[in-house]
Amino acid sequence: MARIFPAICTVLAVLAAAGIVFALHHLKESAPWRDGPTKQELTLNLSLLQSGNSQQRQQAVRFVAEHVDTPTPPVVHALAQPLLHAQDADLRQQALDALRQLASRNNASARVAAHEPQCLAILNAAYAKEKDPLVRRSIIESVGELNDPDAIDLLNRALEDQHPAVREAAQLAKTKREQRLLTARSG
Repeated sequence: MARIFPAICTVLAVLAAAGIVFALHHLKESAPWRDGPTKQELTLNLSLLQSGNSQQRQQAVRFVAEHVDTPTPPVVHALAQPLLHAQDADLRQQALDALRQLASRNNASARVAAHEPQCLAILNAAYAKEKDPLVRRSIIESVGELNDPDAIDLLNRALEDQHPAVREAAQLAKTKREQRLLTARSG
Protein backbone atom coordinates (compact mmCIF):
# COMPACT_ATOMS: atom_id res chain seq x y z
CA MET A 1 0.00 0.00 0.00
CA ALA A 2 2.85 2.39 0.81
CA ARG A 3 4.18 2.01 -2.73
CA ILE A 4 0.81 2.59 -4.40
CA PHE A 5 0.29 6.15 -3.11
CA PRO A 6 3.52 7.58 -4.64
CA ALA A 7 2.69 5.81 -7.89
CA ILE A 8 -0.78 7.35 -7.95
CA CYS A 9 0.71 10.82 -7.27
CA THR A 10 3.17 10.34 -10.13
CA VAL A 11 0.40 9.32 -12.52
CA LEU A 12 -1.70 12.35 -11.52
CA ALA A 13 1.27 14.70 -12.03
CA VAL A 14 1.90 13.23 -15.48
CA LEU A 15 -1.77 13.64 -16.41
CA ALA A 16 -1.76 17.29 -15.26
CA ALA A 17 1.39 17.95 -17.28
CA ALA A 18 -0.19 16.28 -20.31
CA GLY A 19 -3.17 18.62 -19.99
CA ILE A 20 -0.87 21.65 -20.01
CA VAL A 21 1.02 20.31 -23.03
CA PHE A 22 -2.33 19.75 -24.77
CA ALA A 23 -3.34 23.35 -24.03
CA LEU A 24 0.00 24.65 -25.30
CA HIS A 25 -0.29 22.62 -28.49
CA HIS A 26 -3.68 24.16 -29.24
CA LEU A 27 -2.75 27.76 -28.54
CA LYS A 28 -1.92 29.68 -31.69
CA GLU A 29 0.92 32.16 -31.78
CA SER A 30 -1.52 34.82 -32.97
CA ALA A 31 -4.01 34.21 -30.15
CA PRO A 32 -6.18 37.27 -29.51
CA TRP A 33 -4.79 38.74 -26.28
CA ARG A 34 -6.20 42.08 -25.27
CA ASP A 35 -3.26 43.41 -23.27
CA GLY A 36 -0.60 41.25 -24.84
CA PRO A 37 0.41 38.64 -22.26
CA THR A 38 2.98 36.19 -23.45
CA LYS A 39 2.20 32.60 -24.24
CA GLN A 40 4.25 31.68 -21.15
CA GLU A 41 2.12 33.92 -18.92
CA LEU A 42 -1.06 32.33 -20.21
CA THR A 43 0.43 28.85 -19.85
CA LEU A 44 1.41 29.56 -16.26
CA ASN A 45 -2.06 30.85 -15.42
CA LEU A 46 -3.79 27.93 -17.12
CA SER A 47 -1.68 25.52 -15.09
CA LEU A 48 -2.42 27.44 -11.87
CA LEU A 49 -6.15 27.10 -12.55
CA GLN A 50 -5.70 23.35 -12.36
CA SER A 51 -3.11 22.91 -9.64
CA GLY A 52 -2.47 26.11 -7.69
CA ASN A 53 -3.63 26.95 -4.21
CA SER A 54 -6.86 28.92 -3.81
CA GLN A 55 -5.21 32.35 -3.96
CA GLN A 56 -3.15 31.41 -7.03
CA ARG A 57 -6.27 30.04 -8.71
CA GLN A 58 -8.18 33.26 -8.00
CA GLN A 59 -5.35 35.34 -9.49
CA ALA A 60 -5.24 33.03 -12.52
CA VAL A 61 -9.00 33.37 -13.05
CA ARG A 62 -8.68 37.17 -12.96
CA PHE A 63 -5.76 37.04 -15.39
CA VAL A 64 -7.69 34.93 -17.90
CA ALA A 65 -10.81 37.09 -17.63
CA GLU A 66 -8.81 40.28 -18.17
CA HIS A 67 -6.47 39.14 -20.93
CA VAL A 68 -8.22 36.61 -23.16
CA ASP A 69 -10.65 37.88 -25.76
CA THR A 70 -11.61 34.67 -27.53
CA PRO A 71 -12.11 31.56 -25.44
CA THR A 72 -10.27 28.59 -26.92
CA PRO A 73 -11.07 25.02 -25.81
CA PRO A 74 -8.00 24.85 -23.52
CA VAL A 75 -8.94 28.16 -21.85
CA VAL A 76 -12.55 27.09 -21.31
CA HIS A 77 -11.36 23.72 -20.01
CA ALA A 78 -8.96 25.39 -17.58
CA LEU A 79 -11.69 27.73 -16.27
CA ALA A 80 -13.94 24.71 -15.78
CA GLN A 81 -11.52 23.13 -13.31
CA PRO A 82 -12.14 25.50 -10.37
CA LEU A 83 -15.83 25.76 -11.29
CA LEU A 84 -16.29 22.00 -11.16
CA HIS A 85 -13.77 21.00 -8.49
CA ALA A 86 -13.00 23.84 -6.06
CA GLN A 87 -14.38 23.52 -2.55
CA ASP A 88 -14.33 27.30 -2.13
CA ALA A 89 -17.66 28.77 -3.32
CA ASP A 90 -16.00 32.16 -3.91
CA LEU A 91 -13.49 30.58 -6.28
CA ARG A 92 -16.26 28.69 -8.10
CA GLN A 93 -18.17 31.98 -8.41
CA GLN A 94 -15.11 33.81 -9.71
CA ALA A 95 -14.41 31.11 -12.33
CA LEU A 96 -18.05 31.26 -13.34
CA ASP A 97 -17.91 35.06 -13.69
CA ALA A 98 -14.84 34.76 -15.92
CA LEU A 99 -16.52 32.10 -18.06
CA ARG A 100 -19.64 34.26 -18.35
CA GLN A 101 -17.53 37.29 -19.29
CA LEU A 102 -15.84 35.31 -22.07
CA ALA A 103 -19.10 33.77 -23.26
CA SER A 104 -20.95 37.09 -23.36
CA ARG A 105 -18.48 38.63 -25.80
CA ASN A 106 -20.39 36.93 -28.61
CA ASN A 107 -23.92 37.77 -27.58
CA ALA A 108 -24.32 40.84 -29.83
CA SER A 109 -24.94 38.37 -32.65
CA ALA A 110 -27.39 35.48 -32.83
CA ARG A 111 -24.64 33.17 -34.09
CA VAL A 112 -23.59 30.29 -31.87
CA ALA A 113 -19.89 30.76 -31.13
CA ALA A 114 -17.54 27.80 -31.40
CA HIS A 115 -16.92 27.70 -27.64
CA GLU A 116 -20.59 27.68 -26.63
CA PRO A 117 -21.27 23.91 -26.72
CA GLN A 118 -18.23 23.34 -24.49
CA CYS A 119 -19.32 26.13 -22.12
CA LEU A 120 -22.86 24.76 -21.98
CA ALA A 121 -21.62 21.24 -21.17
CA ILE A 122 -19.51 22.66 -18.34
CA LEU A 123 -22.38 24.77 -17.02
CA ASN A 124 -24.71 21.76 -17.15
CA ALA A 125 -22.24 19.69 -15.14
CA ALA A 126 -21.66 22.52 -12.66
CA TYR A 127 -25.40 23.08 -12.18
CA ALA A 128 -26.00 19.38 -11.59
CA LYS A 129 -23.43 19.17 -8.78
CA GLU A 130 -23.64 22.66 -7.25
CA LYS A 131 -25.18 22.81 -3.78
CA ASP A 132 -24.83 26.57 -3.18
CA PRO A 133 -27.99 28.29 -4.52
CA LEU A 134 -26.13 31.56 -5.15
CA VAL A 135 -23.63 29.80 -7.40
CA ARG A 136 -26.48 27.88 -9.11
CA ARG A 137 -28.18 31.22 -9.74
CA SER A 138 -24.99 32.56 -11.34
CA ILE A 139 -24.68 29.43 -13.46
CA ILE A 140 -28.16 30.06 -14.82
CA GLU A 141 -27.37 33.72 -15.47
CA SER A 142 -24.34 32.55 -17.45
CA VAL A 143 -26.43 30.10 -19.46
CA GLY A 144 -28.66 33.02 -20.42
CA GLU A 145 -25.66 34.64 -22.15
CA LEU A 146 -25.28 31.71 -24.57
CA ASN A 147 -26.82 31.61 -28.04
CA ASP A 148 -26.67 27.81 -28.24
CA PRO A 149 -30.27 26.60 -28.71
CA ASP A 150 -29.65 23.77 -26.22
CA ALA A 151 -29.21 26.38 -23.46
CA ILE A 152 -32.97 26.64 -23.18
CA ASP A 153 -33.12 23.09 -21.75
CA LEU A 154 -31.03 24.05 -18.73
CA LEU A 155 -32.96 27.29 -18.27
CA ASN A 156 -36.22 25.34 -18.29
CA ARG A 157 -34.81 22.82 -15.80
CA ALA A 158 -33.79 25.68 -13.50
CA LEU A 159 -37.38 26.95 -13.50
CA GLU A 160 -38.04 23.88 -11.31
CA ASP A 161 -35.10 24.50 -8.93
CA GLN A 162 -35.84 24.19 -5.21
CA HIS A 163 -34.49 27.68 -4.47
CA PRO A 164 -36.63 30.71 -5.45
CA ALA A 165 -33.61 32.86 -6.39
CA VAL A 166 -32.54 30.25 -8.94
CA ARG A 167 -36.07 30.02 -10.38
CA GLU A 168 -36.26 33.83 -10.65
CA ALA A 169 -32.84 33.95 -12.32
CA ALA A 170 -33.95 31.29 -14.80
CA GLN A 171 -37.06 33.24 -15.77
CA LEU A 172 -35.13 36.49 -16.11
CA ALA A 173 -32.29 34.84 -18.07
CA LYS A 174 -34.77 33.17 -20.39
CA THR A 175 -36.59 36.46 -21.05
CA LYS A 176 -33.37 38.46 -21.58
CA ARG A 177 -31.96 35.75 -23.84
CA GLU A 178 -35.09 35.67 -26.01
CA GLN A 179 -35.12 39.48 -26.30
CA ARG A 180 -31.39 39.61 -27.08
CA LEU A 181 -31.64 36.93 -29.78
CA LEU A 182 -34.72 38.56 -31.31
CA THR A 183 -32.93 41.92 -31.46
CA ALA A 184 -29.78 40.36 -32.94
CA ARG A 185 -31.76 38.52 -35.63
CA SER A 186 -33.81 41.57 -36.61
CA GLY A 187 -30.69 43.56 -37.15
